[in-house]
Amino acid sequence: MKIIYYMPLFLKMQAENSSNKELLDFCELFKVVSSNASLIDRSNALETPFDTKVLYEIPTKPINPVNLNYDEVCISRAEEILKTGKNIVIFYSGGLDSTVVVLSFWLAIQNDIGNFDQITIAASQHSIIENPLFWSKIILPFFKLTSANVALENINNKTMADRYVMGENADQLFGGGLLHNVFDIFNKEINEDNVENFLSNNNVLETSKPYLHRVMKNLVDNATVKLETMSDLMWWINFSCKWQSVALRTLCFTNFLDIISDESELKIFDTFFNTVEFQTLSLYGNMPKWGDTPSIYNHKLASRLFIKKYIDLGNYTTMKIKVPSLYRVLATGSYKYNALGIENGKIYKIQNIEMRK
Repeated sequence: MKIIYYMPLFLKMQAENSSNKELLDFCELFKVVSSNASLIDRSNALETPFDTKVLYEIPTKPINPVNLNYDEVCISRAEEILKTGKNIVIFYSGGLDSTVVVLSFWLAIQNDIGNFDQITIAASQHSIIENPLFWSKIILPFFKLTSANVALENINNKTMADRYVMGENADQLFGGGLLHNVFDIFNKEINEDNVENFLSNNNVLETSKPYLHRVMKNLVDNATVKLETMSDLMWWINFSCKWQSVALRTLCFTNFLDIISDESELKIFDTFFNTVEFQTLSLYGNMPKWGDTPSIYNHKLASRLFIKKYIDLGNYTTMKIKVPSLYRVLATGSYKYNALGIENGKIYKIQNIEMRK
């Protein structure tokens, strides 16, 4: 059985109960990446002490230069989903990512692809508060509505929709909130001293530092693009090690295994940004991740420019900062699966993660 997802707290408890040194070292990674991220390494760098399966491979560099455009990729992604003719539930938080998602569908429909009857927006009161102009100009006049909590709770009976769309994996494209905490080392070169300072500032145990230094070096050496600065390294950790976690985590607050069991059926719950095209843009394309001077107000610059191009939301695109939008919705629900495993294409819930011998 190979692991495709786990809850970090669950894994840390197993590490402490077993006193397994390799697992305890591995769990120290949560301090420098994210306390709630299931790290499934897509680059073969972390020396993970249990068997995992990567569901979403890192794309290789195209043989010929690909001139992808972020706006076009967003709209074509919405068109691709609409063309299935399926009924769709879009989870909307009010943040930049989910605003890009809904706007992409709105624009696709303006291009005569699909129709508004296909789509229901699942939102909360926080969604309205976070982006009130978009709510009044785009969502309320055009889309059917439901509660995000109701949609999550009913995801196990297929009464809501045939396709669920979440504005996830955008953080991995742009670098994630982790970078907001490292502006002091943003442009510093990757070397042992800067990595040491980064680990110390995150209170990594001294006994685990040799392991973390080693895997940080492995991450740099195994990267498919050149990493030069500490911000490059933080982006790559997010892109290579958090991708699968983010693609699956919302599902772990639902009973999705009641209606699917095959890996192929995960397509029903695809995140909007989980495509080869978006990943290629992030890796090799001309997609602005920051403004000239990186700040919390210009992170995800391509998304800000996309929104601003098609709708006037006042100072939303210049003043919007990252907040835990998804967490506000998920925190009201309950966690259903501590870990997920896969064997012969079938997905199972796991009670204990078996260490590699």
